[in-house]
Amino acid sequence: MKVLILSTIGVYIVFAFIVIRQVAMMRNTLKTPLGSIWNSLAVLHFILVLVLFVVALVIL
Repeated sequence: MKVLILSTIGVYIVFAFIVIRQVAMMRNTLKTPLGSIWNSLAVLHFILVLVLFVVALVIL
């Protein structure tokens, strides 16, 4: 069960990284005043997913 949960969170880490890259491509394509906010949210999302992985690793 531990391996399943950690590997699922690992896949989600990859998804969060892809979101960061997609936001970066969007910022290059569409110049908007909210671009930096979207980028900050994507990075915050990635950091929170990494924290979730570490917490799950410690708890499990």
